[in-house]
Amino acid sequence: MEAGIASIGGKAGELAVDLIKQWMTYLLNYETNLENLRERVNDLKDARQRVQQSVDAAKLQGHTIYNDVDKWLTMVDHKIFEMAETKLKEAEEKANERCLIGLCPNFKSRYLLSKTAEKEAYAIVQLLEKGRFDSVSYRPAPKPANIEDININI
Repeated sequence: MEAGIASIGGKAGELAVDLIKQWMTYLLNYETNLENLRERVNDLKDARQRVQQSVDAAKLQGHTIYNDVDKWLTMVDHKIFEMAETKLKEAEEKANERCLIGLCPNFKSRYLLSKTAEKEAYAIVQLLEKGRFDSVSYRPAPKPANIEDININI
């Protein structure tokens, strides 16, 4: 019986250590995760601009844009606005708040911000992968000539 309790206690201790290690990793990598997120947002802006230039050139040539390209551009616009305008600014303000009358940083806010930054950076990398298009448009099929419109003078 004592061996079973010791086994359970050992397992619980390992889990607690793993959770604390994970928590500390987010706290220690707070600035790195934020900087990584900023870089990914900039990469996403650059990729969006490249695709948009290809789309504009294709439209000038009278080509039709693929639906997945339009969807990707919409998702990217949403993600850039979400990150640049709201989440990053609000989260940084919260993380810079201090607790205990300004004596120490707010660890909970920094932990949450670091964790969110890591998840968002991964989501942006996934968007960048989806944004690698071989082509963004196709030439529409020509309209068939209407036989009734052709005047045949014999």
